Amino acid sequence: MAQAIPFDTITLRIPADTYVLVAISSNDIPLVFRERQLTQLTDLGKLMLPMLDRTLSAIEAARMTRAALEACGVAVERVTGAGTGSFTHERDSGVFDEIQAGTYAFMDRDYGDNQRGPGDIAFENALFVRTTVMSRPTAARAVVDAGLKASGVDSGMPGVWQRQGLRYVKAADEHGVLAIADTAALSLGDQLMLVPGHCDPTFNLYDEVVCVRGERVEAVWPISARGALL
Repeated sequence: MAQAIPFDTITLRIPADTYVLVAISSNDIPLVFRERQLTQLTDLGKLMLPMLDRTLSAIEAARMTRAALEACGVAVERVTGAGTGSFTHERDSGVFDEIQAGTYAFMDRDYGDNQRGPGDIAFENALFVRTTVMSRPTAARAVVDAGLKASGVDSGMPGVWQRQGLRYVKAADEHGVLAIADTAALSLGDQLMLVPGHCDPTFNLYDEVVCVRGERVEAVWPISARGALL
C-alpha cells in the first residue's frame, strides 16, 4: 500500500523480505529509487534519510539518497529517472543506472521547439496525425478534420509537418483551424501531416498506431493501455 510521506525528514520502517520504493522530490522534480529484495534487514529495520535542501539539484539529491541507503546497509540495485529533455545530465552524472527517456522514440512539437545545446541529440519526429483540408473560408484560413479528438493540445497546438506558411492555431472537437501565409498553396482535399504538441495524450486517443516505412505499412501496433482502469 503506497503512502505519501512529508519531504524533509523521512523515517521508514521496512519489514524483512520486502521491496522498497523511495520517492523524493528536489525542486519539484520527482525521483524514484527502486530497491531489490531486502534480506539483510530485521523485521522492523529502520532507515533514516537525511533532510534534503530543496535547492539541491535532482542529481545531487539522488546521489545523497543512494549514499544514505547504502550507509544503512541497503544495497541499491538501480537508480532510475530522468527523461528526454534532461537525459544527458543524468547520463553523465555517474548516479543513474537507468534512464527513463520516453518521448525521444516518437518526439512531439513541444520537445521539438526546445533550443538544443551544442552536444544535444536531435531526435527525429516519428509520430504524425494525418488530416485533410475540409474548407477554405478565406484566403488566410483553412479548416481541417483533426481537432481535440485527434491530438493532445495540453502542451500547445500541433505543428504542420514540412509545410511552410501553414500554422495550426485553433482546435475544436472535430476540427482544426490553420492560418495560411500569402505564399502557402493549399487546396480543398489536401492531406497534411500534423506533429502532435504532446505525444503521450495523443496516443491515448487511438486504439492503434499504423507504422509506415516509405510507402509501405510494416506493422499495426495496438495501444493496449488506452482506457485502462486501475
